[in-house]
Amino acid sequence: MSVFVCTGAIALATVSPAFGQIMPEPLQPTIEPLQPAGMTIQPIVPQTSPVPDPATNANSGSSITPIQLTGQFTFTNALEYSHCLGDILRLYQAGTKFRLEERRSTCRDDIFQAYRNRPLPKEQALELIQMADFYATSLLSARFYPPAGQRQRVRQLFGFIYAIDAKK
Repeated sequence: MSVFVCTGAIALATVSPAFGQIMPEPLQPTIEPLQPAGMTIQPIVPQTSPVPDPATNANSGSSITPIQLTGQFTFTNALEYSHCLGDILRLYQAGTKFRLEERRSTCRDDIFQAYRNRPLPKEQALELIQMADFYATSLLSARFYPPAGQRQRVRQLFGFIYAIDAKK
């Protein structure tokens, strides 16, 4: 068995200089245009839809209209965020029984005015919650999350899981 090891070592010693002289050709990068010649790429602009007016839009064909993106959230800390989310949840759950004077926040007054005499659809309530979460976690200088109890209610009602809870 030691004979094979010695011959293997000798064979490698005699063959290896030949392999050391082979130089691989350098790879040439291929440059392809990112867009077809003569065409320009246009940025995608999000489309917005106005908040439906209950007086004029009560019996339209589609009762669900995307929420207007021009209305802004105004909360700047976790307490204001919690009050805003609480108002959204109460508006959704109370429907026509919700009273504007019971609000604890001033966020998205446009939505509360639009739905003061009719129920807030589940899809739009979820969209508001998602927009508030994006605002609180991406657009403010510090990330804010609602209290654990509110996050649990949102999960139960809408199936929405906050990033802070997704790791658990």
